[in-house]
Order: sequence, then C-alpha cells, then structure tokens
Amino acid sequence: MSERIDLDVEGVLHLFPLLRDSIQERSLQETPENIFGMLMEGDVISPSLDAKIAYFLAARYDLGIEAVFNSLGKMASYFTPTLIEAKLTLEQKSTADFGVACVRTFTTHYGSNMEEVHQSILYKISQNNADLLLAPEYSYRPRWPNCILEQPQKDAYVNEILDATVGKSMVVVPGTFIWAKGRELYNTAYVISDGRIILEYHKMTYSTGDRIIAEKNGITVKTGTEVGTFELRGLNYGLEICSDSGILFVKGVRDLDIQILVSSGNVDIRMESVADEGHGIINDGMRGVLIYTKRHGTTKVTAFPMNPLGSKFFLEG
Repeated sequence: MSERIDLDVEGVLHLFPLLRDSIQERSLQETPENIFGMLMEGDVISPSLDAKIAYFLAARYDLGIEAVFNSLGKMASYFTPTLIEAKLTLEQKSTADFGVACVRTFTTHYGSNMEEVHQSILYKISQNNADLLLAPEYSYRPRWPNCILEQPQKDAYVNEILDATVGKSMVVVPGTFIWAKGRELYNTAYVISDGRIILEYHKMTYSTGDRIIAEKNGITVKTGTEVGTFELRGLNYGLEICSDSGILFVKGVRDLDIQILVSSGNVDIRMESVADEGHGIINDGMRGVLIYTKRHGTTKVTAFPMNPLGSKFFLEG
C-alpha cells in the first residue's frame, strides 16, 4: 500500500458515520490525509471499526487485507483463527464441565479467512474434546468482490463437516454460509452432530451487510421464517444470527439451557431466553467471544476479545 492513497472519501464516510463524527469533533476537513491519519490512531475509533474500514480499502483498491492492516499499524492476527475454550456447568441438568470451543477470527460482510476457518473447524472436530464448537457469522463468505458461494460450493463444505463429525457427539455450529440459490441470497447456519444436520437455520431479519452483498450481486435477500430451537441429548438449545438477537424471546422461548448467537459487529445482544442456570454463548466476528451465565436471577459475563486491541462487549447483566 502506498504512503498516500486517493481515498473515496464520501464512500468511506457514508459507510462509517462514526468516523465522520470523530473528524467533525476535531474540526478537521474531510480529506484523504485526515481520514488516513485518524485510522492510524487506535484511540479515535474502535479497532473493530478500523478493521471494517481496512476491509473497505482493500476491496476498493484491490489490496491485500493484511497489507492494509500492516500499513494502518494494526494486528494482522485479527485474521488468524484461534481457538477459545471454556468449561460450563449446567447444574439443573447435572452436567458439569460442558466444554465449549469457539473459532475466534475476524469476519464481516466484506469477507473472512474462509479456508483457514474451515481447517480450524475440522481440526477441532478431530480432537473431539468439546461438547459445542462455534464459529462466527460470515465464516463462509469469500472475500470481496466474489462474496457468495453457489449451492454446490456450500454443500461441499457442509459435507466435509458432516463426514468429520461421524461417530462424535460434539455439536458443531460452523458460523454462517453466505450462498445463493437462483436469484436469492441466504445467510444460513447449520447445527451438525454425529454426521447429521440437526438444524438448518436461515437468518430471519434483514440486515445491512446482507443487503449490500445481495445488491452487489444483483440478487435479493431471502430471510427465514422458522426460529432456531432444538433439543439434543437432554439440553434445550436456541440459535440466532446477529440482528436476529432477541427474536427467540419475542417468539416466546424462555427455557434454553444454551442460547447461541453467531454474529459480526452486533452490540444489541439479548439473552433473555436463557433459563436459570443456563448459558448464552456469543461468537462475534468483530468483537470476539462472550459467555453469559445466569444464576438465580443474576448474570455474569466473561469476554474474550479479538486480541489486545479488540473492542469490549457492551452488556448489562
């Protein structure tokens, strides 16, 4: 990336109004130099927003995203998948040491490190030492501009995961797949265990990220109509995708042992469907991993941000 770059100023500021607010607060002109300068300051805007802008620049100027991050002084480790592991206790179900593993990696509607995420999922399945494995929203979304999978490509990834889980009780939610069928775009999460698809869940709400992807490809977003609940091995699960957060509660679900949210950049996190002594688990592709524990009407939140620069979650327990 060159030292100076002819930024598409209005494009950047339209997508990221928080950056415009920061510039105005400092009484600066909206010039490429000032935008680039502010991106170099980690305390001006959140690192996750820096990452979104870096993705925009990489797409706009056909640059490698790692090179953009290095030029901005950010950490390329955003894109290197790491495994976060935790042990939970479900006292009412007499289940101790319920093992959760999360693939923590940066994802947005601009793309993901898809192949490395996929290999991380297969590796963790092969270890077979967790009860639940999660990846974030947009985990299976090719980088811009080739940003959707055709159905045969999507099915090939799903089938590999199905084959890897045969004979294993681990519950796998490999993030979401951005794929097209005909002229319709789907944002779909699968729940897989022991070589079977337990649930195919289509995102139920219409979000900006999905709309942008659909418009760039001349198709329309197809939303789901069925809530993502299932029972497996004596536990009640619920699944939501990003802006769906809270839809389980709206639909009357209140008894979940495990509530799962896979997301990318969601700050409106709602875990009201968790039963007492249950847990909410969020894997967010921009912020990291969050574990929400409900005990006797009170809550505890444990966060594993993206990296030392990562944003914190905003949750009131």
